[in-house]
Amino acid sequence: MTEECIFKMDTFRKEMKRLGIAIIWVAPAFSQNWDPQTGCQTIFEDMMKNIGYQSGHKEIGSVPVAVQPFTINIPSHLISKIK
Repeated sequence: MTEECIFKMDTFRKEMKRLGIAIIWVAPAFSQNWDPQTGCQTIFEDMMKNIGYQSGHKEIGSVPVAVQPFTINIPSHLISKIK
């Protein structure tokens, strides 16, 4: 996958660190078509809270999320609803 190669690049990771952006890779994907009616939004929010709790960085559960749009199919009208 293209994004996996990007995430492994030292220059990319250093720049994300400089910007204060965390990278979280979710595998396997739990939803290719983002439709909150299927419960994927709740699964995502719970996952982020759990990652925050387990990592010791509880802020992960409540910070804004920048979605990589080519990774999953998210209808444009739903993107603003994802934290």
